[in-house]
Amino acid sequence: MKRITLAAALLALTFSTSVNAQDVDQRDRLRLGLKGGLNFSSLIQDDYPNYEVNHKLGYVGGAYLSIPLTTFLGIQPEVLVSQKGFSSSNSNFFGGTYTFNRTTTYLDIPLMVQLKPSQFITIVGGIQYSYLLSKKDEITGNSVIISDQVTYDNQDITKNILGVVGGIDINIKHFMVFGRYNLDLRRNNGDGTSSVPRYKNQVFQVGVGLVF
Repeated sequence: MKRITLAAALLALTFSTSVNAQDVDQRDRLRLGLKGGLNFSSLIQDDYPNYEVNHKLGYVGGAYLSIPLTTFLGIQPEVLVSQKGFSSSNSNFFGGTYTFNRTTTYLDIPLMVQLKPSQFITIVGGIQYSYLLSKKDEITGNSVIISDQVTYDNQDITKNILGVVGGIDINIKHFMVFGRYNLDLRRNNGDGTSSVPRYKNQVFQVGVGLVF
């Protein structure tokens, strides 16, 4: 009977220690994370007000580092591969309508300030550097598909773009759920010879992460 009581006490102590360890506040610790999710991207442009665009679904994924300054304040740099773009189907093409899809892949490097009001919620905001890796245009119309994929080496589009980013992280032990909004501060055209509307990317992001 004493052995059973002792075993039960040890089990209860182990369980209590495990729960308490999982509930330890992690805000003042350096942590590495991996994240991935979905982009809902579109654009902002003023040159062609009648050029209507639709949101495009893409992916985002990469790694981040949570660097504490205090319990309530920190810095969060990230390195992400992010697929953006837009689609449009409101123009004429050889006497009919067509759908234009642009898919761009960027290397995004956000540098954000963390506000941590609780161990479960982190509010982030800052600047983002984006480097264009590749672009794919696809035109579909009149049973014809025209596809063009290039890696830019000319000056008709800007490859280096600075933007702003903000959002929130919900932290649950070693898991994280995030939401973001980011917007380019500079238009996509370089020397102004681009044949597509000059625009700024805007992206809504949702996803999950694993924190170590």
